[in-house]
This record gives sequence, C-alpha cells and structure tokens, in this order.
Amino acid sequence: MCELRRLFALMVGSKRKYVDPSKAVDILKEAFAATAATGVGDSQQDVSEFQHKLLEWLEDAFKTTFRPPSPETGAGESGETKNPMVELFYGQYRAEGVNEGKGFSNDENFGQFPLQVNGFRDIHESLEAATAHGAIETVSNDTTQQSGQELWFTKLPPVLTYELSRFQFNQQLGRPEKIHNKIEFPQVIYMDRYMIGNKLETRQRREQVKKLREELSVLYSKLDKFNHYGSGSKKVPLQDVLSYALEFAQSKPETQCLSLDVEMESPKPHTSMVTDTPTDVPMTSTSPPSSSPAKKIATPIKPHRTNVLISNPSPKHVEDSELKVLQECLRRWRTEVEQDVRGLQENINSLEEAINRQYGDEAMRKCPYHLHAVLVHEGQAASGHYWAYIWSLTKWLKFNDISVTDASWDDLVKESVGGFHNASAYCLMYVDKSKLEAEEESCDNDVLPDDLKEQVLEDNNKFDQEIDDWDKEQARKALGAGDGDCTITGETKPSPSTSSVATQTQVPSNKNFNQEVTLAVTHAFLSAPETYQAANTALGQETIQFDGPAVLTIVIENELQRLDQIVKQLPKLLPKDDQRLLHPVIYLKACHAPRDVVHKFMLEQFSLCTLLTQNDKCKRLLLSATAELKQRQKGLEKDEIMILWHDRFHQFRKIVYFFVKGLLLYNDEKYDKALPYLVHTYTLNTALKYQVTVDMGGLSVSLLGFYRRQCLLHMNDMLTHQFESLEDITETMGIMNNYIVPCLPCLLQSGYTDDQSAAEEIREKWCSFLGQEIGAKKVEMLQDLLSKLFEPPGDTSVTRIPAVMHAELKTLYREFQRLMDIADEGGYLEKALQSK
Repeated sequence: MCELRRLFALMVGSKRKYVDPSKAVDILKEAFAATAATGVGDSQQDVSEFQHKLLEWLEDAFKTTFRPPSPETGAGESGETKNPMVELFYGQYRAEGVNEGKGFSNDENFGQFPLQVNGFRDIHESLEAATAHGAIETVSNDTTQQSGQELWFTKLPPVLTYELSRFQFNQQLGRPEKIHNKIEFPQVIYMDRYMIGNKLETRQRREQVKKLREELSVLYSKLDKFNHYGSGSKKVPLQDVLSYALEFAQSKPETQCLSLDVEMESPKPHTSMVTDTPTDVPMTSTSPPSSSPAKKIATPIKPHRTNVLISNPSPKHVEDSELKVLQECLRRWRTEVEQDVRGLQENINSLEEAINRQYGDEAMRKCPYHLHAVLVHEGQAASGHYWAYIWSLTKWLKFNDISVTDASWDDLVKESVGGFHNASAYCLMYVDKSKLEAEEESCDNDVLPDDLKEQVLEDNNKFDQEIDDWDKEQARKALGAGDGDCTITGETKPSPSTSSVATQTQVPSNKNFNQEVTLAVTHAFLSAPETYQAANTALGQETIQFDGPAVLTIVIENELQRLDQIVKQLPKLLPKDDQRLLHPVIYLKACHAPRDVVHKFMLEQFSLCTLLTQNDKCKRLLLSATAELKQRQKGLEKDEIMILWHDRFHQFRKIVYFFVKGLLLYNDEKYDKALPYLVHTYTLNTALKYQVTVDMGGLSVSLLGFYRRQCLLHMNDMLTHQFESLEDITETMGIMNNYIVPCLPCLLQSGYTDDQSAAEEIREKWCSFLGQEIGAKKVEMLQDLLSKLFEPPGDTSVTRIPAVMHAELKTLYREFQRLMDIADEGGYLEKALQSK
C-alpha cells in the first residue's frame, strides 16, 4: 500500500519522463506467488484475475488503516466510514425472477461485470442478453413451472468495468482458445435502460424492440431468399439469375476472336508452335523431323499463347415470337425482383432506425459513462502481450511497456474490437462523466498529502542531481568509448618520448593526447587535397609580401567561406551526397560546433598536411599553422574538447561504415549477416545524435530504421516459411532466439509507428501457427518462442561484429554514395525517408 501511494504520487508530480514501477510490481508478483496454489508466481495473470486480486488487497489495506473511533466521534460514526475502493470500483444490482414457481429478489455486489462476446455485435446487445429476462437452471427437472430472472442495477460505481469473456475451452483439442470475434463499444454508453428506477419503462420498450426485431427477422429472411436463390448447394442472387437468363436468350451463335492462353495438343514431330508474341497463324518450326517414337512421347508440351475462336453459349432453336415473349417476361420479373429487394432494404433500414431510437431520447440519456481505458491482449489463449489505451483529458494515449504514444480513436478501434487480427479488448473501463469532469482539474501536487509531497520533492531533487552528474560525465569521456561489441583498431601507439616521461597521474592526459594526435592526423589526411588547393589558391593571388600568420588568416577565412557554402547545401544533398564524410570541418559546422574548435581544426588541417612541404611558401604556411596550434593547445580542458569533437567525427564515419557493410549484405539478401550491422548502426547513431543534439550529427534515423525494420521482416518471413515447411526446426528457432528476439524491444521502444507495426506483424505471424495443426514438438517450441516475443528476456545481445580498420574508411564516401544511388533507383530511399 505504501509503495502504491508513492508510485501514484510520483505519477502526479514527478519531473521524470516515466516512473519506474518495478518495486511495486515485484511486491505484487511476490503476493501472487504466495497465494498461488502451485507456488509459481511467474505465470502471466489474466487481466480480470489481476484486477480482482489487486482491488481485494487494496480494500483489505484500507480496512486496516481505519482507526478506532475517538470518544468525540463515537462508535456509530466510525461504523459508517466507507472504504474508498468499494465506493470507487464496486456497484450493486438486483436479481429478480421466479425459480420453480417461487419469486425471489436478491441484491448482489459486483466489481467487474462479465459480458459475453460470442453472438453479439456490440456492448448493448451483450448487456441486454445479460440483464433482460432469461431462463435459469433449476434443481428439479420435473417442475412444470418456468424459471427465469432479470438483473437491474441499483447502484453504479464511478468506475464501471466490463470484463469481456474471450476464452472458451475446445473439447476436441482439449485446450482453451481465444475468441477473436468482433464486438463494438461506444465512447459514451448510457446506462439508463439498465437501472432499476427505469424498470417499468425499460420493460415496455423491450417489448416494443422485441416486436420490431421479430418483424426485422422476417424481413431479413425474405431478403435472404432473394439474395441466395436456388434449390441446390450453390445459391446466387435472383436478380443475377434473371439477368443471366436474359443474356442467354438474347445471345446468337456468333463467334468472337479472343487471345487466350490455352494448352495446345501435342504437335506432330515435324511441327512446333513456338512464338514469343501473339500471331494470327502458328509459326512453323525449322527443326528437323524426329523418327524416334520415344522422343515423341518424352517431348514436354508447353502452353502457347494463340488466338482461338470461342463461341458464346446461345439457344439453338428460338422463334422471334418466343424470344419476344421471353424477353418481356424476364425483364418484367427482374424489375419486380429489384423493386421487392429495394422495398425490403428500405423497410429493414426503417426498422433498424426505429430500434435505435427506442433508447435515444433524453429520458434514457441521463446516466452517461465515458470510456476511460481499454485493456488489449494480443496473441492466443496460451500466451500473449497486454497493452492499454487511456484517455488523457483531450486525447488517447497508448501504453505499451515503457513506450507511451499518442493514438487516435481509429487506432484504438482497430486493435480493440477484434475480428481483424490477434489483438482485441479484454477489459473496458468507463467513468461517470460527472465524476470525470470534477477530477480533471485536480491532478497536481496540491492534492497530495504532506508526506507524499516531501517524497515527490526529494525524488525530483535526486533527478536534477542525476542530470547534472550525467552531463558532467558525458563531457569528460569520449563518445567512442561506448562501442559495445565493436572494437576500433589501427590507431598509432604512443611514442616512446611521450610515454617515458609520463607519471601515474598523467596517464589519462597522455592517453587523450595520443588519441587526439591519431585522429587529428587521420582527419587531416582525409582533407589534404582540399587544404593544399586552398593554400595554393591564396598564395598564387598574393600581390604583396605578407608574413606567414597574415597569409594563414586569409587562407583559413577563404576556406571557411567555401565550406560554409557546402554546409548550406547539405539539406538538399543528403542522404545521396554526404559531403560531411569528406571534410571534418563540414561536419563540425553542420553540428554547430564552437567557433574556437572549428578554427583549431583548420589549424590542424594545415599543420598536418604533408603536401604543404613541397615548396617554401607552403612550408612557411605550415610552420605558421603549427606555431599557432601549439599556442592554442595550452590547457587540459581545451585538449578534452578537441578530443571530444575528433571522436564525434570519427564516430560518425564509423556509423556510416557499419551501415555500408550492413547495406551491402542486405542487398545480397544475407539478412542474418546484415542485421547485426544495421542494429549496431542504429544504436550508435542514436547515442551520437543524443550527444550532438542536432539532426546533422548523424545519419537519418528514418533511413537507418527503415533498413533495420525491413531486414527483420525479411528474416521473419524466411523463418516462418522454414517453420511451416521443415520437419527439423532447431536451427530456425536458434536464429529466431539469437536475432529476432533480441531486436524486438528495439522496435517496440523506438517510438516510431512503423517499427511498432513491424513488431506486431512479426508477433502476429507466429501467433497464426497456434490455430494450425502442427506437431507436438513444434507446439512446444512455438510456445517457448511466443513467450519470448511477448516478454523478451532482458539479458539478450546481438551477434558481435568485426572491428573497423582505418584503411577501410578511405573509400567510404564513394561507397556510401553508390549505395544511396542504388536505393534511390529502387524507390527505397523515398520510402525510407517517408517512414514514421
């Protein structure tokens, strides 16, 4: 109880994006384990069972918290204290009827009201069947007295919960099955017709509705006779029968030339019907005749496209006078049938409207309940996954594990009413509209007791400190240190001179220094041709004698202007032409790096460009850049910032490298080998963009997500086909557990609709096997897989991928551009960028 108070208080006042309910959930799991007869608490609890147990425990907890009456209040007042759980979730109904000739009237409490799904179109039909007069079982079978009862609600709770019965036991298969039938429910349900105060009025209206439904049933039967005409097993609409008969009567024995695919008879050995396009006459083969009977029999006969004269069916003997009479009769009968069908449909619509109007007046719309939450289950009776839709003031929210996304009413209906997929609503929670409006404005910290306010304030302060600590930690460490399964190799070793003088406290600084030197040299080499060209252009235009620093300033300013123009064009060029891969400064400026960092990068480009040693003027420029760079390198903090940006650029190139490797394998349909690269690329790219905080910091999330998603779907299609066609599926299940299962949480938690739809498609394809006849071993392995698909284990990891070598990054720009051109030609690039 204490943990739930704290949890709900944090949900009201926490600054966090989400509140971790693990402690409360663990307590509930322990409680279920303690009360379970088998002693096993890890099995998935049914929604209704869980809610029943939870409310029962909360009700008991509130009972124990009530204090004994004080002398001032007296015992009577304490005895009237109401339990808030009972008041909020429990209602009451009265069962009235006759049992073996004796009348009875019993008041019963209810928490979750059960409703049947089978045989009903919507909630009102199911409620009518549950509450209207119906037969009941009796002890004695010899009585001639009829027994039956009605249910009338005497008190409705503020939160009205309907439990939809979607389980049935299949006697033939000897196991429970889920009912996927469609049943609709409204956003606002009016409960007036079921209240005991409207008993007399409701009975009268039910009699009227009963008569209307009887008339409606007769009309539907008549309409069915027209729409399903015939004495045999094959029935067709009567209008079509008359139309076809009229067409036949009017047909004449004329022929039409139609080009069709037909199976030709086996030709004689000296001829062949070989033609690539339809022709008026068959072409004669130039092949020599065969005299071997064996060859004549064994020659495969292929279908050929040819023009064949086909005659329409028509009467062989019919006089004009007979045809005229027959035409008049058939046309008159068809018109009469069409008028009858139209009249029946109009009468049916009229009766449907009359039935709907029976409870649509103001007298039956005084007790509205607003839909507040829908609990959805996807899967079968043996296993599945739960999520919820909850109304939040102005919109619907979908709560799926830790993913919370906006949803429309259409989305809710698609996944909840059933009849389409393996997902359907198990539980509907309606709220008294007046209570809902009264509570809408009260969800803030002011409603919390003082002790909970203190806990919320303490947690918010702790969260603020966590943010500060995290920011400081990220500023101190390079982004490349968190590569997980990927190891970066090929970096130069520390020089003996620098390592020999290092003390124990200076090791981290030297490590950062050597890392900076390694990446600085690599990145300077990457843009060396542009650096040399910029120097030569500036020095060639020199008309007066500048000293080294002055010329260096001009060269750097001119080069920055050129790079600025490229950066402005990036949104139009990406992703087909990613100029960020060609020059580190283009990446820095696209990421809005500090000006001092950009200038220092430019100094590194000139000081480390070996091409500038070819003549004296360029060499003077190199020395000037080296001198200024040394002056700016003073201070550890500056070094760390430079290392951070060098690592970010290196991380960006590494992400592109992994994506290129994965895309090459994907295009070769080696999906199992491509998937680890694509998954790792997406993870590293997300981390990098979180660090840089601008879109230009990494690759397009839509692009990476598209190929990761498509690779998973292709693999799943391949594996489901193997599961269905192969006898030994051990290897298939191994691939599923090692590749698909670890990646499924990535799709569900990405926040993108297409990813979540793909995850649901993967689950749904495997769930579809539950309704098929498969072997016992397959069933066992399938159930184990489904449990992992709906509740993925937390310790999963994707297959390791090879390390990156610096030599492999030299052609990265051209290779990435080539793959983007291929994707664009196939239309995949547009699909990827438009995914959501």
